[in-house]
Amino acid sequence: MTRYLLALAAAFAALIFPPPAIAAAVADVTPGAWSLYVGTSKTTEHASEAACVNAAKALGRAAKYTCRTITGVVVSIVADPPPVVCPAASTATSVTMACPSGTTGTWTQTTTYTMGPPPACVQSASMSPAQAPDGACVAVPPPPPPPAPTSGPVFYVDGSAPNDSGTGTATSPKKCIGSGASLLPASGGGTLIIRPGTYSQACDALKGQGRGAPNAWNVIRAETDGTVKITAAFGLPYADHWLQFEGLLWDSPQSKGVTGRYVKILRSAFRGGPANDNTVTFGIGTNDKTPGAQYVLLEDVQAFGPGGRYNVLVYNSDKVVLRRVIARHELGWSDTKGDPQAAVSLYNSTDVLTQNLLVLDSTASKNFEASLYHPSNSRSSANIRNVGAMILTSGGSGVGWDDGATVTGMTLENSAVVKSAGVGVFANGGTKNPALSRVTIVGSASHGVANWSNGGLSIADSIVAGSGGEQIKGAATKSNVTSTAPVWLPRATSSAGAVIEKRLGKSGTLWGEAGFDAEQTESLWPWPQESLIKQRMCVDSGVTSGMCSASSITGYVWGLLGTAAPAEVLK
Repeated sequence: MTRYLLALAAAFAALIFPPPAIAAAVADVTPGAWSLYVGTSKTTEHASEAACVNAAKALGRAAKYTCRTITGVVVSIVADPPPVVCPAASTATSVTMACPSGTTGTWTQTTTYTMGPPPACVQSASMSPAQAPDGACVAVPPPPPPPAPTSGPVFYVDGSAPNDSGTGTATSPKKCIGSGASLLPASGGGTLIIRPGTYSQACDALKGQGRGAPNAWNVIRAETDGTVKITAAFGLPYADHWLQFEGLLWDSPQSKGVTGRYVKILRSAFRGGPANDNTVTFGIGTNDKTPGAQYVLLEDVQAFGPGGRYNVLVYNSDKVVLRRVIARHELGWSDTKGDPQAAVSLYNSTDVLTQNLLVLDSTASKNFEASLYHPSNSRSSANIRNVGAMILTSGGSGVGWDDGATVTGMTLENSAVVKSAGVGVFANGGTKNPALSRVTIVGSASHGVANWSNGGLSIADSIVAGSGGEQIKGAATKSNVTSTAPVWLPRATSSAGAVIEKRLGKSGTLWGEAGFDAEQTESLWPWPQESLIKQRMCVDSGVTSGMCSASSITGYVWGLLGTAAPAEVLK
């Protein structure tokens, strides 16, 4: 009975306090010889038990014999290796989504993250719902084209008119853009509507005709965006222009540009530039006056095509806004002096603001410095802010500050620099001190961030990941910098990295006007007029790589890190 109770207690203890898990227990057994004993005296040794018994029999006398052996046992314990423990998946996030263009309303999408099994521990993301629930978005009729102002005269240009003798009315249009612009009133408030066609005569050049008056703008616009191509010159001289241009494409291998003050260029494009000399696709400013330009706005503008040292140059200028400008640097320009090249150059200027700047697929040739470049030498730059920029797939470095002058107020804010063939972001030369905040820098072939300047560099609340060299090289003040790339480059899900989902700046506003630097409630995605832009930059330009290989600009940008764009941003 006692033996039974002891066994039951042992079994119960084993259930409550199980022995520690052992991965492996190995025993090495060494059999011993068999010894024959008579009483307590050992007589002989034998190789086996049977041999020992036979030896006892062979003694031929009655007695009590014992056959004994000793077997050696060595037990080795091998403990389990420590298990691979995956980190916890990211916390679920909920985002209020704007309904797609053509509808009104909002809806909530929740992104949940699931951590895969060890040892890979790959995190995946899923959005629910994948698209707006039924009834969340209500269709609205598309807005009509901007109406001609009723407070001032309206004039027309039609390239198919037999001659330029018309009076500029709808039934008697001018043939030439230049003469049509000359009809605009000096008191402002007039509109010149250009009908579809290609305008290539010398009389189609715009060289300052049609100026308005303070706060009374004259407008020169396409009757329908994307249907007017101008191959004649475009160069506004130094003056107060009070001119607004809309929906036009200037396409020629010559420099195009603006000097003076009060110019807005909306929903337009500039393609091509000269093959050599100190030339650009589109330039703002001049060396002849300081500032060379002031109160200039480019909004929903593209600059691309072969030729030109820079695609967009802001030089010796002040109070310039580049809002949703797309630039792509291509080949077709060369010189013998070794001048730097870039897609967008903000040069010796003050009070410059870029908002949702998109520079992509730039091809690097000799002396290509960066896709977004900030040189400063003879005149120190100050207060140049880049907010919500996306500098993608650069053939050289992504963003750079360069040359010998000391500059102040240089920032790169809530921006992404992805897949640069050189350094992601660099500072070089004189005292620069650029401040990087909420920046996502991923996939730089060289260093992610490099400071070779005489000053400091600060980076905070940012992601620097996947660099071919050092993540951050040189002197830098760092705060909350991580090395985990996001799923989508415009949508960081932690306290570090860029979130680029809203339009920046009230549409049509110049520097200093109400709302010019404010985040808007309207979604940036899908990118405005992306079908027209792809027609201009891809189909009409014969380009099939990079963004042009994707179904849309939005899909290209969101999918650049390897995960397809979520459905709601494509609508």
